[in-house]
Amino acid sequence: MIELELHEAQLYRMLSSLFGTDRIVVRMSALAACGGEVREVPESLKPGFTSAESLKGWAAQESCLFTVVDHNDSPKMVLEFFSGFGKIIEAHAVDHHRILPALLQEVGVHYVTIPRDQFSRMIDPSQSFDLTSYLGDFFDTASDEDADLR
Repeated sequence: MIELELHEAQLYRMLSSLFGTDRIVVRMSALAACGGEVREVPESLKPGFTSAESLKGWAAQESCLFTVVDHNDSPKMVLEFFSGFGKIIEAHAVDHHRILPALLQEVGVHYVTIPRDQFSRMIDPSQSFDLTSYLGDFFDTASDEDADLR
């Protein structure tokens, strides 16, 4: 059983309500979110990775908080919380938020981060802001390939 913090469980419920529970994968490995293969190192990541194999090793060890899959179980979008860095900066978090978006972009998987303040607005019943509103820009600009996420 996967343990979630309260705010993660709340986001999971929102995502399940929007996409359906069978389309939300909790803590999928970054490698699986990339289709199980890393063919080449994106240009932006070449200073840190000398080969696709080394990047694949990194991806196998990393996980994505929530991955939305399409009706064919292909990853389409990864959602995570991130509000930037505060007083304490963890090297692992820096690497995660630098490498994962570039890796996912290479395979056409959207990477969405949700700042804590925006999430607080989403769960506040006095606000008219919700997850659909937050993802609105994505849905408005989604390509035909992403139509199955709608």
